[in-house]
Amino acid sequence: MDLKSLIETHKLSDEFIIDAIQEKIKNDAANKQDPSISIIGQGQGFMVSQTLFAAEGLRLNKHLTDGPKNAKQLAEATGVYEPALYRMLRALSSIDILEHLEDDTFAQTSQLMSLNILDGVAFNQPSYQAWKHFMHTLKTGEASWSKEHGKSFYQYLQWSSPEEKDLFKSWNTRTSKEWLHPLVDLYQFNQYKKIIDVGGGEGSLLAHILQQNENVQGVLFDQSNVVSEANTMFSEVGVDDRVEIIGGDFFQTIPSGGDLYIISRVLLNWNDEECLLILENCRAAMGENGTLLVIDFLIPKPEHPTYQTIVFNDLNLLMAFGGGNRTEDEWQKLIEQGGFTLNKVIPACYPSLLSFIRAVPDNTK
Repeated sequence: MDLKSLIETHKLSDEFIIDAIQEKIKNDAANKQDPSISIIGQGQGFMVSQTLFAAEGLRLNKHLTDGPKNAKQLAEATGVYEPALYRMLRALSSIDILEHLEDDTFAQTSQLMSLNILDGVAFNQPSYQAWKHFMHTLKTGEASWSKEHGKSFYQYLQWSSPEEKDLFKSWNTRTSKEWLHPLVDLYQFNQYKKIIDVGGGEGSLLAHILQQNENVQGVLFDQSNVVSEANTMFSEVGVDDRVEIIGGDFFQTIPSGGDLYIISRVLLNWNDEECLLILENCRAAMGENGTLLVIDFLIPKPEHPTYQTIVFNDLNLLMAFGGGNRTEDEWQKLIEQGGFTLNKVIPACYPSLLSFIRAVPDNTK
């Protein structure tokens, strides 16, 4: 065979191989990767998180509200280096944060519009830095936040900048509205006369409950510095005449006189020993006829759509606070040790992440 024939044969072979590969990719619905490639993709998680932080920091959502833009336009609007930004935009489009259009512009997606959920202190850069001490937590069971920042999470928050405090407050208020309000609207709070919200923060949840239930009185209980401006929120929704605001420490004592005690997104921040102290103080405050309503994360079965989100959040809670999420069995054990009988669990309805756990005093103890 002459040289020309060999070249033609080789070309044909290359074309055949390329066509065969493309056909295989097209027809392989699962498109399964080699395990090593898959692991590389998983290991790129830290790159993904940093890219998300940068996208939120640049406020890309704000710059794309009036329509798609190219990298040059976005670089001018954000004051960054265009070639590097283009590569970041392309990466964001690969995980559906942006849509990369045919004219090489980028459009926002619903995920980009939700990106500021990462503004919470427990999910952004300070948390990311604490994760470099993950092996310390694995070896000791201790939260790594203090190892990185020199103080516990709440001490860090107390001494943080006003901007960071506002971010934490805004995050709590936003997630309360998005995650809790639709959920609590399904619960019959009008059967109670006085609701005490233990560790209720700035009061968003209690304000919403009182607004929806005109015959109910409320007590907001949290640290004095946390509730110092809560009355503004109650006034805005017109329920300030039906609420009492009390500052204090739930590890010491909890106000008495309520027939419903709510502990919403509080116990996840503490280990079992600390949770028991809170529960025991609730039990002592409510007497024999009260009701306890815990609103918190419940680790579902592995096949549940939120399983991955919740078990990784569980690790983040361990890293930041030493707390964590719990399974139904773990919740039952904890609540019974605190002096209650668990009588109802209402699991989160997907896509909600929060469940209702209702209990009454165990008067046999």
